[in-house]
This record gives sequence, C-alpha cells and structure tokens, in this order.
Amino acid sequence: MELDTVFVTLLLAAVLSSSAPRQFEYVQMRMNCTDAQRYCREKYSDLASIDNSADVTELLKSVNGASGVYVVWIGLMDTFRSEWKWSLGDPSFYTANDSLFRNWALNRPNNSQYYCAYMSQDGLWRDDYCTNQRFFICYNDSSKGFVLVQYSMSWRSAQSFCRANHTDLSSVRNQRENQQIQQLMNTGGLTAVWIGLFRDSWEWSDNSTSSFRNWAPPEPHGNENATVLVISESIRGQWEDWPCNSQFTFVCQEAASDERGEKSLDDGRVDGFASLLHHEHPSSAPRQFEYVQMRMNCTDAQRYCRKNYSDLASTDNSADVTELLKSVNGTSGIFGIWTGLMKTLRSEWKWSLGDPAFYTAHDSLFHNWASNQTNSSLYDCACMSQNGLWRYDTCNSQRSFICYNDSSKGFILVLYSMSWRSAQSFCRANYTDLSSVRNQRENQQIQQLMNTGGVTAVWIGLFRDSWEWSGCGCAARWSVIRTGPRGTAPDHTTAASGESEPFSRLEISAGSAFLRPF
Repeated sequence: MELDTVFVTLLLAAVLSSSAPRQFEYVQMRMNCTDAQRYCREKYSDLASIDNSADVTELLKSVNGASGVYVVWIGLMDTFRSEWKWSLGDPSFYTANDSLFRNWALNRPNNSQYYCAYMSQDGLWRDDYCTNQRFFICYNDSSKGFVLVQYSMSWRSAQSFCRANHTDLSSVRNQRENQQIQQLMNTGGLTAVWIGLFRDSWEWSDNSTSSFRNWAPPEPHGNENATVLVISESIRGQWEDWPCNSQFTFVCQEAASDERGEKSLDDGRVDGFASLLHHEHPSSAPRQFEYVQMRMNCTDAQRYCRKNYSDLASTDNSADVTELLKSVNGTSGIFGIWTGLMKTLRSEWKWSLGDPAFYTAHDSLFHNWASNQTNSSLYDCACMSQNGLWRYDTCNSQRSFICYNDSSKGFILVLYSMSWRSAQSFCRANYTDLSSVRNQRENQQIQQLMNTGGVTAVWIGLFRDSWEWSGCGCAARWSVIRTGPRGTAPDHTTAASGESEPFSRLEISAGSAFLRPF
C-alpha cells in the first residue's frame, strides 16, 4: 500500500475562547524579566498574558521571522502563593464566582505534594500526584458537554489530549455539572477521573485571572521565577521557567480590546464517552473468538486451545479486541481472561500498527537506524531525527509525534510533547496508530513534515519488546489488553521491564478465564 498524500496538522491546542485573540508586539531588545516588564508597562500595556490557544497562535505570529531567537519572555511569574485553578483558564468562560466552586472530600486537599485533582465515584474531589495514570473528563465547547475518555494518562497528558480533541480538561462550575460528570462515571463504571483542577503559584503580570498554562514537560522546575514561551524546536508554543535575571527578547501586549468573537477548531474527531479505540486497518476482517469458562493456568489453557481449536486468542487490531470483548459479554464474576501473548527471551523491534495486512513483502522490516548508537536495554522506543535517521530513546521521554491515518492514507504531525505510550494512545483514538515507516519514500515524507513543522525529533511507531503471540502472530499490542504488573493502570499490552509473568491476560472484572480463536 502506498501513501498518496501527506498531511500536516499543527495541534497547538483547541481551546475555547469567547474573547478575540490579544494583540502582541515583539520587542527585539534583550532584557531581564523585570526590565522587560517595566518597558512593556511604559510603552504598551504589560508583558504578554495568554488566555487560550488563540493567544498562543497570535503571539507566535508576532515573532515570526525573528532569527537566532529560541525563547521570549511572557508575563507569567511565580508568586510563591500556591492556589487551585482550572485548566480551562479563559476568564470569559466563567460568570460571577463559579470558577471558585469546589466539592472537596472531607480533609481534602491535604498534601503539599499533590498538585492535581480527580473526582471520585461519590462526586467528591481529591488531590493526587499529577503523574498518576487515570481516565479523565474533557469539556467540548461545540457540544457544550462533557466527554469521558477511557484512556489512562497523567494529568498533563490528559490535558494535552483534551485540548487537541475537544476544548480542555473539564471545569466544574456548579453542583449540576458535578452531577453530570458523576453520572458519566457511573455509566462507564469508573471510580475516579481527572478533572481540570490543578494547583500552582504562577500569576500574570497584568493581574489577569487567566489560569491557562501550556508548560512543556517537565516544566515548571519550581526553582525559577519567570516564564518564557518557546518559539522554535519541537516544543514551539510551549512554556519553560527561567531565572528572571536571564537576558531574552520579549513580547508586550496592547491594551485589551472590548471586541468579542469566537475561536474554535473543527477537527472532526470522535465525540462521546465510550472508549475511543475505534481505528483498525480495513483489509483484515476481525477474528472470531469463543469464550471458554473452565478455569486453568496459562499453560493448560494454551494446551486446551491447541488441542480442541486453533490457539489462545491473538489480536491484530482494535476490531479483534471488539470481537473478543463481545464474546465475553454477559459473563459475571470474571476479572481476567488469558490471551495468547507470551513473554520470550528475544527482544525485537516491532511496529505499533501491527496488523499483518498493512504490510507487503518485507516492508515491515524496513529500518533506517543512525550509526554509533548506544544500544541500551532502557531504550525501547524509536524516534526519527531531522536528518531522517532513527534513534533509540527511553519511552517516557516527551516528544512530538507522527500519526498515520488510514482514511486519508496520510501522516499527521502532532505538535504535543508526550511519552511514546501516550502518543500511541492519542494516535489510536484520533487516527489509526503511530506511524509505521515501510520504505524510504515514507521516511522522506515524514522528514518533510518535520522540516515543515520545524521539529528536530518525533516519535514513530517502532518499539521493542519480548512478547509474542502463542499462534506466531506478529500483531502489535492493543491498549485494552493489560499485561503490566498487578496494581498498575490498564495501559498497554506489553509487559513492563522486569515483568515476571510470562503470559498476558485481558482483564474483565474478577477471576480468570481464557479465549481461543476459531
């Protein structure tokens, strides 16, 4: 299969705005943040404040053409007074004091290390580490509704997902909206979800009430007191914190206008509150499965399936996952079922888009590695550099990434920094999968996208693991299948490093059983 078209999508964020974008003026003189603030207040209004992604876009336009400039001062400064704020920070979204609505559980918040909030099944809010993995609730301004997303992500990754596909992580402005989210959770059978409430000590120079933040992971570091907006490299438009005595050029803002308008992004993506895993390669029909209710260990289950049928279940794509789950519908008291994914001692590189029908001849084996790399066992994911060569990296590094869209037969550049795993989830939810690269022509197409977007490195869909299917399938690992250590959030079907269990299970509710294909 050949790719006929290359698409570029620059996803800085799709955020509600009921106010027109601010007007910005780039000042090419280099100053520390205090002198830059004084200059802007004398000559214009103040250092730039940002309410939403429309403002980010306008600010970047004002700096276009500046050479040798990596970052610019904006007006966000650390006050060292930590307060709770909403991710959807545009002040025009709120009326009266509804941005101050809170529904904390008793004795919460209660930990100075917890900077993000989630809602429990009882509708009460609790604080937690932002790096924990949870399902989450987005707000969609087009439909004026909430969207339950059943992918486990950190708070920051969930925020990026919501901004790219809807509007933002959910604000909760009153008890009625709190009950709406609680109802979504009950419908989805969930016990906890991220909401858009977070805590920080940053305020705008002009005393704007905007709580919009667009930090580049892992910013802010907490030991620097002023903010710059990055105007080059792969995190263009995102923010870093720097010491105020650093010398940078800066962006001022004109006096606020009373004109109002709307800014939105019609991206045609999936809306709803079911699981978003809906993309599969159409040339491969879903397998057929049958649920076996006898309880066995994984070895006996494999032996039984090979003797009486074909083998333990393999899944090539999300259509197979859907069919597999249908076969278990109506089964009560079942927590997990065996699948045919087993751990071997052979660690090999594979494509995330694992459907064999997607590849012809040996194009799944095409590689374009750079030479002289450190082949560390910790580097299990692949990125492409600006020169088109591939490099190993740790999967939790934060990068922009390339999705493949089977509907358009094209690649999509996504300018959000995510871990490889979160990027995979994003691509599967909104397109088809992280990009495979089957030949030199496709490699050059992705390289062209990177040059167009000014990006120096992106995730591609190549990863390394030691898991193989019992029936010798070569499919990728789908998010709904969980094989990580017990107690971790459902995420990805490959085992974590050091995983001791040699078989995989598809977890349902309680107990264990297995599936086999016809």
